[in-house]
Amino acid sequence: MLFPYFSTQKFANLADFKSEYENKRNYGYFIDDEDLINVIANMSKKENLSREALLKLLIDERSQKELLTNIIAKMPGHIYWLNNRYVYMGCNDIQAKDLGLSSPNEILGKTIFDLLPETEAKKHNNINKLVIEKCKVYRGEEKASMYNGFRTYMSHKLPLTNSAGKNVGLLGISVDITDRKKKEELKKELEVQKELYNTARWVSHDIAQPVNVLKGYLDLNKSLKEEEKRIFGEVARSIENIVDRLLQKYRGRNVS
Repeated sequence: MLFPYFSTQKFANLADFKSEYENKRNYGYFIDDEDLINVIANMSKKENLSREALLKLLIDERSQKELLTNIIAKMPGHIYWLNNRYVYMGCNDIQAKDLGLSSPNEILGKTIFDLLPETEAKKHNNINKLVIEKCKVYRGEEKASMYNGFRTYMSHKLPLTNSAGKNVGLLGISVDITDRKKKEELKKELEVQKELYNTARWVSHDIAQPVNVLKGYLDLNKSLKEEEKRIFGEVARSIENIVDRLLQKYRGRNVS
């Protein structure tokens, strides 16, 4: 329980209590069952309030919350929601697990700065501010240091509004695309390697011809001095070594 709000308030009647209850829920406050139970215990002492009505309200709210929680908990992807004070109000099982939490309940009351390194948290928080304060929808990639390593997500964040149309928070749905990104990056790297290898083969072919001509010239030309032949021979071998190293660099890298 974050704070015992309802059990510390004085309500003249059930209507006032329901009005404040709906107002707090619509504005993203965390409503705790224990707090409501305390309200029932205190308010039921007044003759003008109905204990049965309050219990029914609690049971209905709890049943709906449990059903919704169970549905969200098992959904694929990462689902989470914040109030307009940037405090997490809930998440599903996979989001909690990847954050290193034992259950979704552990995220309640935390901010992004409690869960990620400060540099990463600032980037995420700036996006959350855009959604909550400017009422903008965000779609794009986000990166985060999670419990299972550094991950890349495709995130869809949208503002949450109450019945009056006022923005009261943020709903986020993120899909882990880390493995897909790695495959895409590997594919691009292999394509570059293949292009470099083909270029190296083309360059080596163009260089090989004049080198062969030079070597043939050295063999046939009897007027060259031995020192001149040695120098030209070293030049030819140096060029051949450069070409061989160029080809060797990309040979055997699955670029064919």
